[in-house]
Amino acid sequence: MYRACFKALKAMTGVLTLLATALVAAPAATQEPPREKVALLLNRTATGEHSLFYYGVQSGLYREEGIELAIQEGRGSNLTVEAVEKEAVTFGYADSIIAIRWMTQGAPVKLIGVLVQTSPIGLISLSERNIRQPRDLVGKKLVFEPRDAAEQVFTAFSRATGLKEGDLDIAEQDGTSQHAAFLAGKADLLAGSVNDVAILVEDETGKRVAFMRYADFGVNVLNNGIVVRNSHLIAKPDLVRRFMRASTRSAEAARANPAESVAALLAV
Repeated sequence: MYRACFKALKAMTGVLTLLATALVAAPAATQEPPREKVALLLNRTATGEHSLFYYGVQSGLYREEGIELAIQEGRGSNLTVEAVEKEAVTFGYADSIIAIRWMTQGAPVKLIGVLVQTSPIGLISLSERNIRQPRDLVGKKLVFEPRDAAEQVFTAFSRATGLKEGDLDIAEQDGTSQHAAFLAGKADLLAGSVNDVAILVEDETGKRVAFMRYADFGVNVLNNGIVVRNSHLIAKPDLVRRFMRASTRSAEAARANPAESVAALLAV
């Protein structure tokens, strides 16, 4: 578990910059703001990618901004955005593609910061299967989690690489089932992120993993970021500023101290 978390955080070095709206540009308050209890819902079970939030809590960066942050593990970006929309949590950490889809469908939420600048999503396979280039995908079986970002972007990846409908045998399964199918050898390819899923597969199988990242073939999309409800932007702009400032500082601190950051996650 430690190796997977550390490797995930290390893989993000150089891209751990939280780009936010102009809200974050506001100067820090001259006096300590009142403490507020705030809930952040992650996109899934915590991995190395999420350790920056735990590190920010442990090192007091959120407290310095007057925030008592409670971090909750999630079960997919769709459920995270839905929780933000329904005000079950104040902030969500979700895939930007999923958040944007909800926004275009009228959900009263905004994506206010993006953590990973080069998308880590793509197609995972075992190295022993020699799937290295798009042409190697022809005739292979691929499993997707329905409505997941990796599935949403696959169409653009196919067009960019010349893949045609019917070149692959594609099946949709929930996250747990698709993972199990791949591990059992019932699928050649699994869609997911190099920052977490690929590392977990390598740990679980004890085999080397090959990863075909969409971004390496010209399809780079916004990745995970912070989602908030519109009403909070209007009613609590100062809270949003302080949360984003603390999160940015946490990301920078985690990049500078990866071992300590992962230790903060594992201590939970």
